Amino acid sequence: MEKHLFDLYLVLYLLGHIIRATYERSIKLNAEPEKKSWMIITTAAGMFFLWTGFFGMAPVDPLKFNLSPLARNVGILMTLLGMLLFLGTVIQLRGFVVKGPLKTSWFFAKLRHPMYTGFLLWLIGWPVYHGALLSFIVGLFTTGLVLTWRRAEEKELIEEYGDTYKSYQSRTWF
Repeated sequence: MEKHLFDLYLVLYLLGHIIRATYERSIKLNAEPEKKSWMIITTAAGMFFLWTGFFGMAPVDPLKFNLSPLARNVGILMTLLGMLLFLGTVIQLRGFVVKGPLKTSWFFAKLRHPMYTGFLLWLIGWPVYHGALLSFIVGLFTTGLVLTWRRAEEKELIEEYGDTYKSYQSRTWF
């Protein structure tokens, strides 16, 4: 039964990534303002499937590995810190898309990509907390995707903000 639940959560998680890719593509194509409600629905659906899938997978992961209580505690702390960083950034930005002047305060004061950083922390922390091997592997794979997104975003930000962004890069992490 748990194997079937794991498979269901994995499918939901992958569906969330497909929806996210669709959303990103629509932004790149400069979706018209009248489609803004569609973009909000897409974002909400993508996040729902990503979060439900990922957070549901680890507890029912059929391949467990034993970790010390200390390692498990580090995993839950990483997850909580990641959620705080991710959600705090969404609140600071009032959404998922940055528009206007370069953000360099609050969460962006030391981290160029606090939302991605938060996402990475929970991608690794949650499976570690549960000792969930397959979920950990999925998290590592997704880490590669996030790093790819980050690299593409860095290029766009350099094009948009030029030397201002390069200076910001030199004094911030990730």
